[in-house]
Amino acid sequence: MSAARRFAWLAIALCIGAIAIFWRLTDASPFLDEGFTLWVGAQPVPRLLTLVASCDNSPPLFHLYTHALGWLHLRAWDYRWFTAPFGLVTIAASWGVAQRLFGDRAAAIAGLVTATSPLLVDWDRMYRMYAPFVALSVLSWWLLVLAAERSQRGPPIWFAIAYMASAACVPLLHYTGLLVLASQAAYACARRRADWLALGACGLAAAGLLAWLPGLREQFARGGSLVLSNQVYWLGVARNLFASYVPAAGTQTRAALDGLGTVLVAGIVAAALWIGRRNALPFMFAPAIVQAGASALIGKDFVNPRYLLYVQPFFAICIGAMTAAQRVRFFGFAAALAVLAFNVVGLQNLLLDPYYQRSDWYAVAALLVTKGHADDAIVLDQGYMHYVVDDLNGFRGHATFRVDSGESVHAFDAWLRARPKSRVWYVENQFYYPDPQREAFASLRATRPALGTYEQQRRSPADAVGVVLFGPARR
Repeated sequence: MSAARRFAWLAIALCIGAIAIFWRLTDASPFLDEGFTLWVGAQPVPRLLTLVASCDNSPPLFHLYTHALGWLHLRAWDYRWFTAPFGLVTIAASWGVAQRLFGDRAAAIAGLVTATSPLLVDWDRMYRMYAPFVALSVLSWWLLVLAAERSQRGPPIWFAIAYMASAACVPLLHYTGLLVLASQAAYACARRRADWLALGACGLAAAGLLAWLPGLREQFARGGSLVLSNQVYWLGVARNLFASYVPAAGTQTRAALDGLGTVLVAGIVAAALWIGRRNALPFMFAPAIVQAGASALIGKDFVNPRYLLYVQPFFAICIGAMTAAQRVRFFGFAAALAVLAFNVVGLQNLLLDPYYQRSDWYAVAALLVTKGHADDAIVLDQGYMHYVVDDLNGFRGHATFRVDSGESVHAFDAWLRARPKSRVWYVENQFYYPDPQREAFASLRATRPALGTYEQQRRSPADAVGVVLFGPARR
């Protein structure tokens, strides 16, 4: 393939990715995690580090990045412009890795599959650490592969700095980056050409984590209660990663389809790893294998889609690798067409159908503006909502109770009894964390009449919102 055609496919992938990532980027209301990140990032650095250690599960680098952007005094949704471009870096780096390992055809397929991945686009459109984490993971692999191919004289100094800076940031953005960096070190030492680069990146990351050691110890001490789940539905891992934005089948057929999808994804990965057994591809998938093994052994959900987000570009490279191998080329193109079809359907749902999108807090605020009274009270069942809704018309100026822990559930009854004549808006989202028995809702229903309900149904239960308006207390 000529150089012009090679870069034309990269340009096409980047254009598709840019349209998907930046289309109406700032229209959606802030996600809860975005609101929390911006609130933490606005604190002075000592308090910021304390809050990350006590309230979050991630390293502090992204929160410090948010703090550094604070001088711009942006609106909450405008911060997305500072993470969304990383999605384009992911596309270009996926193309670059595939081109170096498997050739131009594989690079074109990898770029297109990465650009149309709904899961990547969804998190690229959100102001969180995942877009830079994935981008720097793939970029550092690209730079390392290029360095390993160079002569014994080694890469130029600017090249070495670019690799070590990008690779060292990966575990400081998300702890799964430790596995990514370890796999890079293993690959570099096996090749014995770029081992000093990988070890230098490990040293930089270790220095950063050593400075963060007190916070890391506090997070680790309470980490057992913060992992999302201890029940892993293994057949659903492939669907959650690669087809979660496609309309779901009925309950009776979902298990069969999940099993079939798992077999197909495993087959594609196994075939690609065999094709690339002499290059870096097996090392790229090593972290995911470790995470899956840890989930099986420990019984915790380390295969949550967010924790495996970095696998998406490498899976795209696997499909590209199959199209480059003579014996399985037909199956590679069939897999590429199928995955691209799933991706296009998923992208359309993600960008156009509210059912597949995050919670719409603007719609909830508009409901309170049009139907609310000045003396109404509000209950937020899952107190983290306040990071998003406190500054929205409809919520501002009302007495508000946040149900954010078991202790707050017990204090709720006294707060409710103190307002017998007020109407109460009950707003529910992710109640299963602080109030799994829905005790706050039960108290309201037992003492007050329900005047109306409103519901946002979503693909993910974490994004569903329920609102019930309760009248004054019964006599």
